[in-house]
Amino acid sequence: MRTIQLQRVHLPPALDSGNLDIVTDAMVRAVTRRKDGKAEGVIFVDRKTGAEHRVKARIVVLAASALESVRILLNSGVANSSGKVGKYI
Repeated sequence: MRTIQLQRVHLPPALDSGNLDIVTDAMVRAVTRRKDGKAEGVIFVDRKTGAEHRVKARIVVLAASALESVRILLNSGVANSSGKVGKYI
């Protein structure tokens, strides 16, 4: 159900913009940040080859499941100044 909702809500507007690249068989490991702390891209692992890749983006949207979003945020060292990220899952 969530996959269908994601495909209906997030993907159509992004695809319509013409500014979307879809990478299949990839698992995001972390969000990368600039010196000012703002997101600048992601590090992902190709699930077929195990190769790690870094990509930069003008805008980074984290639209993973609740648990995956927490994992990515904690791996990235962002958004946990309160110590609450992942605490109540």
